[in-house]
Amino acid sequence: MARQRNRFPKIFIAHPFKKFPVKKFRDVFYLFPFTPIYGNSDIETKPLLHVIKRQIQEADYCIFDLTDWNPNVALELGLVEGFSGKPHKQYYVLLNNKNKDVPSDIKGLQRLEYSGLDINKNGWLGNQLLFLLKKEYYSLEILKKLKKEFDKPEKIEKAFMVSMKIIGHLKHVSTIQSKSRDSFFQGGISFLKDDKEKVYRVLHELRILKPKGDGFKLNSKTNIFPK
Repeated sequence: MARQRNRFPKIFIAHPFKKFPVKKFRDVFYLFPFTPIYGNSDIETKPLLHVIKRQIQEADYCIFDLTDWNPNVALELGLVEGFSGKPHKQYYVLLNNKNKDVPSDIKGLQRLEYSGLDINKNGWLGNQLLFLLKKEYYSLEILKKLKKEFDKPEKIEKAFMVSMKIIGHLKHVSTIQSKSRDSFFQGGISFLKDDKEKVYRVLHELRILKPKGDGFKLNSKTNIFPK
């Protein structure tokens, strides 16, 4: 795996393990420019509790999937409540829409509700995670430029998601080769060749991507997500 100098937002994620689609759930986070930190839903020892507290303190965002009201995930949510008074400590409760009964304890908390584990459908998990990324400076700059390139809201949203997938992919590899450039546009509404080039041009103009051979790599001189 190639090492990148760029920092990606740290996101602490707590979810159940039993009867929960762990791999499919985590695969969604893998696609985006986050550094995920997964909590252990079986908190049984004090040392582990201290580790989780430290992870929560170091995270930029925290997410707790309470769809099935897992008691251990609820405990981790209780831990972050103790840090909520600290600056920039943002946390969200994830709820799958299949569960219509929201516990009264969390009705006042910020929630991200999703319908399934996909990235290309409105209201599904990947689409909801874009809400967090839109809080980051460079993400807002990308969105601002995309709005000048595309006039339809659905195309702007698709182009933004593709931009995040491109940056997220470059967490794991050093270069996007020309033959794989179109793969990020699969699913959802169709993009013509010129539309695809617009997305790469925006990322290049913002100095997020730089050419390498016939492909692109992240520009290590641009701190995409400054702390």
